[in-house]
Amino acid sequence: MQKLKKALLILGVALTLLWVVGIVSVVYLFGEPIQSQDNERAKSSNTHAQVSRPVAKRPPAAKQSVSHLYSIVSEDTLGSQKRSLAVRLRERVTESVLNIIARELYTPGFDRTFITYNLPGEEIGNGAWATTHFNPTLKVVILGSKKGPNDQSMPKIGEGDKIVGSWHLDHSLISGPRFLVKTKKGKFILYSKWTTSEDFMTNDVTPKKVKAGTAYYPVDYEPGADYWVVSKKGILEVWVENRKIVAAQKM
Repeated sequence: MQKLKKALLILGVALTLLWVVGIVSVVYLFGEPIQSQDNERAKSSNTHAQVSRPVAKRPPAAKQSVSHLYSIVSEDTLGSQKRSLAVRLRERVTESVLNIIARELYTPGFDRTFITYNLPGEEIGNGAWATTHFNPTLKVVILGSKKGPNDQSMPKIGEGDKIVGSWHLDHSLISGPRFLVKTKKGKFILYSKWTTSEDFMTNDVTPKKVKAGTAYYPVDYEPGADYWVVSKKGILEVWVENRKIVAAQKM
């Protein structure tokens, strides 16, 4: 009887050991992969979060504004097809400065952008001193004189003649200096030099008092042709019939 109890006790201990060994084996065999899968899932989740998170880009460095050099006179748009600007410059500028101004004035969303520039004293809408057109790429063109009034040469006048007025006109291809000369005989001659010419052109003119000042008509003047008026403020103006076309500033 005692032998039977002893045998049953040994059998119970053996079964208990086998159960413990089985549990340990299951944990060893399946526990690590489960943990590994959990780790992989966590890594995948972190990676996905990193990919989907937007990366902030550093904004471009701010460029120095040149807005003090110009003012916008008018702006017109035609849907998204065209945008047109008329700009008044404070002074003559270089092509590189015009390039900066054009990019400063440019607004996305239009197929074409046309920008015209006029200098102080020029009438807007009657020719431009310069243009910067995005058509569609930017092209900078200076149509008028690139030189200031003090950079122009003087006309060769006769002995005893006197310069009674000097102006500088900025108006597309007819830009250049203008000199009104009174000869020793009392006649008047207007000397003109254009952007496209190397020498001065002369016009014998006859003065006449008008409401705007003193008009100077070419000696061969015909109705419909242009003539010059020196205003009461001393500004030289180009007129056609009863309409002022453009003005030249005093030098």
